[in-house]
Amino acid sequence: MLVNPAYGFTYDPLAPYNPATVGALVPYDPANPEAWIGGSSGAPNGGRGFYADLEGNELPNAPRLTANIGSQYTFFLEGGDWELTFRGDYYFQSKSFGRVYNTEFDRLRAWDNMNVAVMLTRPESGLSFQLYVKNLFKKMPITGFFVNSDDNGLTTNVFTPDPRIIGFNASMKF
Repeated sequence: MLVNPAYGFTYDPLAPYNPATVGALVPYDPANPEAWIGGSSGAPNGGRGFYADLEGNELPNAPRLTANIGSQYTFFLEGGDWELTFRGDYYFQSKSFGRVYNTEFDRLRAWDNMNVAVMLTRPESGLSFQLYVKNLFKKMPITGFFVNSDDNGLTTNVFTPDPRIIGFNASMKF
């Protein structure tokens, strides 16, 4: 959805909601483990893994709420030859879990991010300048992770957003 209530102003909201959870799926009967597969690998539990009731758990990396809002306003300068645009974007993601087990270890905290930009353009010549800041508040939350195998000591790799980036961009279209 893109809304333009006033000349030069743009607003683009987005906020989907995801209440999905894991349903009942038990292909293995813990009361009769040998009935499923007669494992002969020598690994614990025949290499089948261990039973965990996941019913009702939230899906991994699926926050219930994400929200994104962006807004910009353009000033028309020099009789409309130049355009000066200020833009801001805000993103929020509610807490979620990194794995299907939904334990405290698996919890990912809610996090947010903000980006801003100032653009000066001259549409008739295709000339454009942009000054921007990504991750304005310099937040570094853990946004995802995975646990390695026991061969690596069950170490955990984590994902974080980019650090604050301040940049300048100049372009010429022809």
